[in-house]
Amino acid sequence: MNASRFYDFYHGLLLFFKCFLSSGSAMMFLCVCLIASLLFSAATGYGFEPSLSLAETQEEVPVAQQTRGQAVMCRFIPVAGAPKHQSTCIAEHLTTTFYRRIASCRGYSSCVLNVPLTLKPPFRLWSPDSPNQATFSSVLPPTYTFKVFRRAAQATKDPWLSRATQTSMFVRWETDVRASSWLRVVNKQFPSPNMSRWIQGSSSCSAGAAPPCIHTATVTGLARGRSYDFVLGDVLPDAATGNHPVGSFSTVPAAGIEYSFAVLGDVQGQGGVAWKDVVGFTGSLQGITGRSGGPILHTGDMTASVSHWNGFFSDGAVTLSRHPFYPALGNNDDPDRFKKYFGFTAAANLRTYYSTDYRNTHFIVLDSNSLNSCATTNAQANWLRQDLDGASARAAENIVIVAH
Repeated sequence: MNASRFYDFYHGLLLFFKCFLSSGSAMMFLCVCLIASLLFSAATGYGFEPSLSLAETQEEVPVAQQTRGQAVMCRFIPVAGAPKHQSTCIAEHLTTTFYRRIASCRGYSSCVLNVPLTLKPPFRLWSPDSPNQATFSSVLPPTYTFKVFRRAAQATKDPWLSRATQTSMFVRWETDVRASSWLRVVNKQFPSPNMSRWIQGSSSCSAGAAPPCIHTATVTGLARGRSYDFVLGDVLPDAATGNHPVGSFSTVPAAGIEYSFAVLGDVQGQGGVAWKDVVGFTGSLQGITGRSGGPILHTGDMTASVSHWNGFFSDGAVTLSRHPFYPALGNNDDPDRFKKYFGFTAAANLRTYYSTDYRNTHFIVLDSNSLNSCATTNAQANWLRQDLDGASARAAENIVIVAH
């Protein structure tokens, strides 16, 4: 299937889902191995530009060299005993509708921002390497000081999303060592709630457990149908680009607002381009249709080997950090890794099946590897009966079941 034909197929699929989700009639259908193999004629990259662009200055820059606009010196004070690392300083312009990043710089003990004089207050200064942030209703100060985190950790898997609701989002990421990483969440649209704040993640590594460590953070108190950017702090920036891991998500929209979801399957990433192309195309298509942020479901066989998980996350990083991701366990997926990366709650970490709601749709994700009987002795079959009889399923206009 060439790229053009795949686009036509995929566009038609999303339009079908759009009509289906807006029909208002109670329906149930089973998605089993919806997509078995997707091939492109060329390895084309898709996705969105990161919210945090490349640093404008890589080293310390004297104020005298800044000839355009207002020069603002950002000073970085590390905690005692912290290793020497460059820190990032960011200036934002607070317009009447959104936050606009206008300048950034990096340095070890200081760096200099250049803020255009044509912009009027208010402004915000902040750093993903510090809990400090400040808003200025008049001119920016010539110097602002940040207390810097220790930042001993490197992100080995960029953030991925799940459990989207109208007021919250669940975010996971992985670091090479134990660390207290942070999320900074920015509401891209006025007014509040929570226009800007730090959310501290927690490492799931138990005492004595070997790294890498999975971090989790539930961002709560968000507004319905609102878009947010986020960036990880207390994590070393990528050595090649100087960027901290970033993402952007949208909360579940209100009733009556169109939304769409996508279903993928059987990519079995083995270092090829299929998964990278398909997941990138999916994210781009959601944006093209004006419904970016909708969930992505996967019918299983994400990888063909335990050694391929790093490639799965790196190739899908842009889309996984922008869309809630709900996969099913395939016969080629490792159950332990599946529960580690995608376990839904503390109790559900022991299971490879779960359900979730997205506005008027109730999604049920089953483990077809263990659902070999409908007998009352089968734990998953009993769970499924209870889930279908629960309040969420009964209130849903649509029920979608996904399995491998």
